[in-house]
Amino acid sequence: MIVQADFKYNIGDVVTHKTMAPPYLLTADAGRERFGDAKPQLLTVMGRVFDECPGGVQKHYRCRITSSSRWDGSGGVTRELLTLHEEELISLP
Repeated sequence: MIVQADFKYNIGDVVTHKTMAPPYLLTADAGRERFGDAKPQLLTVMGRVFDECPGGVQKHYRCRITSSSRWDGSGGVTRELLTLHEEELISLP
């Protein structure tokens, strides 16, 4: 049986993790000025996979961190690939 999966993101798309965007990302208004300048972590989609399961198809993305949310503004590209479920990712705000 051949299963088709409609992926939300394409290879090369830049996304972020759900916890790195409002309302989850801390702001200075939250009384934590130290964290108020944090920016969303940028993830670039490097690959897509899907798993068949009894409930249907689960879609996962292999992502590489392409910038950091560190408070000093530094960032970089990691060598490791993260495997994240589609529901964990969102488009950049």
